[in-house]
Amino acid sequence: MDADITAAAIAAAGAVVAATVTTLLRSLFRRNIRDDIERELRIVAALRADSKARVTLMDKIERRVELLAAREEASRSWFGAGLAAVFLASFGWLTYLTASAGGWWWIVAVPAGFITLVMLPLGIRDLRKVPRDEQGRPLSDRQ
Repeated sequence: MDADITAAAIAAAGAVVAATVTTLLRSLFRRNIRDDIERELRIVAALRADSKARVTLMDKIERRVELLAAREEASRSWFGAGLAAVFLASFGWLTYLTASAGGWWWIVAVPAGFITLVMLPLGIRDLRKVPRDEQGRPLSDRQ
């Protein structure tokens, strides 16, 4: 097996392992917003009805409930993320092949590299969990 292919396979496996570990750690240490809201509601119940702190805390709880509702309606665009990943991998590989071929092939490597760089933020945008309409477009993008 070629050393370049081995190095690329090891790098890809490392990226997958790092992403998996990051996701697992994030889910283990994530605070439960519902538990926090319940605890704050018990505090509100213990405060006097005319307390300024009660009003402030109720505003905070309302904002958190709205955030929780928006987060539950959020989704990812798996089609867009998958399509970006396919283009990213394809044009990344094409960039590598044409750049390493030497000679006049670098002319192909430049636009392929550009397309590779453009696909990265597009894929990340589609992987973000945001509220979307029926067609899958982020609601924040619509005017």
